Amino acid sequence: VSQSRYAMDCYSDQQLLSIFPNPVIDKLNVTLQLYTAASGKVKAEVKDVQGKNYYNGYIPLDGNVVQHSIDCSRLDPGTYLLVVYAEDGTKETRNFIVK
Repeated sequence: VSQSRYAMDCYSDQQLLSIFPNPVIDKLNVTLQLYTAASGKVKAEVKDVQGKNYYNGYIPLDGNVVQHSIDCSRLDPGTYLLVVYAEDGTKETRNFIVK
């Protein structure tokens, strides 16, 4: 099992994915809290409620607490989903609003 897969499984089970601010104006801050230090990366997507994809990227893992920012300044006002995927396909989703 790779370190990033293990780390993702840990936070997925414990729902240790958080986002702020919500609602967001320009940057969405993403925090992953992991049981063990991890390296590698996890995939992240931002979609609207109809499923249209606006962002595809990766969040690098480096340590127990990982912080990452996603630029949302070009998104129209509305409700969006942040979806973070582990290597094994499991995912965590958080809803957020863009003002």
